[in-house]
Amino acid sequence: MCIFRCKLYELNLKSTRQQHVITSLVTNELYDFWSKPGELRLPVIVMVYPEAQGQFLEMLGIEEISYKVLNENIENTLKSERIRQIPVQNRKQGQITFQNYNRYPEIESYVQRLADDYPNIVKLEQFQTTYQGRSMWLVKIGSGNRSKPAILIDGGIHAREWISPAVVLYVIQQLVENKDNKHMIENINWYIIPVLNPDGYEYTFSHERFWRLNRAFVKNGSCYGTDLNRNFDFHWNEVGTTPEPCYTTFAGLSPFDQLESTGLRNVVTQYKEQIKLYLTFHSFANMIVYPWSYTNELPNNAKELQHLGEEVADSIKKVRGTTYAVNMSAHLLGYTSGSSDDWVKGVGDVELSYTFELPGGSGGGGFVVPPSEILDICLETFEGIKVFHNYIANIYREMQE
Repeated sequence: MCIFRCKLYELNLKSTRQQHVITSLVTNELYDFWSKPGELRLPVIVMVYPEAQGQFLEMLGIEEISYKVLNENIENTLKSERIRQIPVQNRKQGQITFQNYNRYPEIESYVQRLADDYPNIVKLEQFQTTYQGRSMWLVKIGSGNRSKPAILIDGGIHAREWISPAVVLYVIQQLVENKDNKHMIENINWYIIPVLNPDGYEYTFSHERFWRLNRAFVKNGSCYGTDLNRNFDFHWNEVGTTPEPCYTTFAGLSPFDQLESTGLRNVVTQYKEQIKLYLTFHSFANMIVYPWSYTNELPNNAKELQHLGEEVADSIKKVRGTTYAVNMSAHLLGYTSGSSDDWVKGVGDVELSYTFELPGGSGGGGFVVPPSEILDICLETFEGIKVFHNYIANIYREMQE
């Protein structure tokens, strides 16, 4: 794990040659790309191990790549996070907080309490068990009438992106415990997976903060972990992945060879007639992107996806000025394959499918979003969720008339 003397760089690429040079480093274990080379106008964020920094800076000079150092010492950022991540005192079982990050047992306890306290609108479905024996939960919120449309949400597919499960938990809390949002569950069913990678998520608390993958041992390999967001059986392992174990974009030995990805596949398959919108939450990039990731070809409903995404971005901006870029995934994030949003649209037949890249931490924190910033991000994001809800609800209403 890169901790001591690791630095975080922001690169500004101006030519396809510079882009190719930086892309060649993506599978190098001495570089951890927090954002990959995509459109030239977008910065690339990379954490560099101390052993590679001299060679890296020399290469930047030769290639005339402009850069700035976002974080001189990642370890100091992690120390600060550990200090701030102090358990909330006197918290009762079944309660969560947005003053710091909730561990997976706390998340489980919370959704189980909701199911007990609100049995008419909350049902829990254990849809999978992880390699390490953790239960994976689908939180079903609404009347349960399967003739109504549904919105499917998941978070935490990448372990180190802590702000993702926090935002998804906030959505659950607002739908269930805030009476002002009662109308949002009357004509829409919500199927929500708080953490899609529980083993990896817990591992980032106990061992490696920047761990990205799940924690399944790779057969015929010598390491753990598969990138779950490269493991879906839609143009699997074509681009933006590696077939080699031990890398952060390892796509698995075969599509759907991971329990977590097959779990999501089964949920989509079971409820595909209801699901009209899919949202998967990641961090960090301030982007709302839609399929496709594997190609430059636009989907048939690109205009609809773009327009709705822009409406969501506008609603978020009105809260405190946070801006989101909206576009097809390949245009903003670069080419990848085997992602959940592509599979849900391409195979699951859910026409509206988005990846939500939440903001990073201030001051070059990247994946390390200070606890003091959690609630602000949750509040503004929920305004976007309202726009998504209204769009699906209006379509359903027009169909009924």
